[in-house]
Amino acid sequence: MKKLTYTKINKKETKLKGLYLFLILTINFTLLLNFLGEIFNGIFQIGFTDELAILFTYFLGFILLFAKKKIIIYQPEFIIIGAILSLVYLLFYYNTFISFFYEYYKLFVFAAFIPLMSSINYNNFKKILTVLKKLFIGVLGLNLLFIILQIVTNNQVLAWVGYSELRVSGWEKVGRYTGLFDVGTLGATALMMLIINELSEKKDKAYFILIGLSVISILASSSKTSYIIFFVWILIYFRKYLIKYILKITLGIILFLSIVIPYTYEAILSKIKQYAYFIEMLDMPHLINLGVVEMRAMFWAQAIHIFKNNPFGLGFGTFGDASSKYNPEAYKMSAKLWPERYVYLSDSSLAHLIAEQGVITFIYLFLISVPFFKAKKWSHLGWMMLVFYLIQIPFTMGFSAGTWPFLFALGYAIIYYENKFKKYD
Repeated sequence: MKKLTYTKINKKETKLKGLYLFLILTINFTLLLNFLGEIFNGIFQIGFTDELAILFTYFLGFILLFAKKKIIIYQPEFIIIGAILSLVYLLFYYNTFISFFYEYYKLFVFAAFIPLMSSINYNNFKKILTVLKKLFIGVLGLNLLFIILQIVTNNQVLAWVGYSELRVSGWEKVGRYTGLFDVGTLGATALMMLIINELSEKKDKAYFILIGLSVISILASSSKTSYIIFFVWILIYFRKYLIKYILKITLGIILFLSIVIPYTYEAILSKIKQYAYFIEMLDMPHLINLGVVEMRAMFWAQAIHIFKNNPFGLGFGTFGDASSKYNPEAYKMSAKLWPERYVYLSDSSLAHLIAEQGVITFIYLFLISVPFFKAKKWSHLGWMMLVFYLIQIPFTMGFSAGTWPFLFALGYAIIYYENKFKKYD
């Protein structure tokens, strides 16, 4: 009888080990698939692999979640606020089915790993992290090699591997070498890996290699947004030593600025002039056009104009993101300002959110912040992620922007399940 019982237990343990191994490999495969989206986008201008990775993660997560006999609710405040917000969206922000569904899905990309990680225990979380670090040492290492080859070959290496003319003669033509990554995603992806790397218990060789590759990638990205986030990251990371090592930290900041300012001086000066004009002419959005400001600033002016006239926004799929392609009633700009009239890419997630949701945007941002506010053991990482997101969204497309949102979702789920993933002594 005992032998039979032990056999059943062993079979159950074997099944669980097999399930966890499958989940570990699946999570890292989806992250690799997400990165491949950068390459496919560079060659074919198709970036759907990151969408597939996110959808597959949600699909697998919900299957495993509903297969459980007992579901434990973590972060009930998050669930309640999320449910209420979703109901508000459905009742008051619905336009057409496809535009609504697509926008809703994009808004909640950050939660993609929450259902799946509910089936992961602490030991398997550590294994996922170990494989993930090795994966991105390979990814960032390979990308660094391509950056070096871009410089050596005057960017012809991208043409040799089949990258489109837009990438070969686009940003890289003006000295912005980002390897296999798009110019807007390398810095953000490296920043997310810096944050996730801090979940490591042991400061082993992989930990330090990943720090080095991430910092080099941030510097190489030439992204002003990434530089600002990295600067804030340093302040948060070394917050306990700010007074004690103020001189060393100041010298480090000066060294950092001495590297990035000459690299981006012209671009920074240009943006200062553009946004000074933007602020001066804010009450006259019809004068803020591509002749005097960049595209993002022009769309910001339109978003503020929309918000003033519609404090609760225009509804999903109306302005600033791909979801508006599926809404025949989407917002139209003057043809003199924007020949396409419809705005499918505002280049600012915050402008997009304000135009579509108005004041409800602040409830959405609060929802995202809830697990970060409640974090204890990983509170510093929570603050890093929150700062990262809030600095990203005025200047990028946020959760619609390439590789980093998927990594953000993984880090978000880890902090969400902090009590579950704590180390048992």
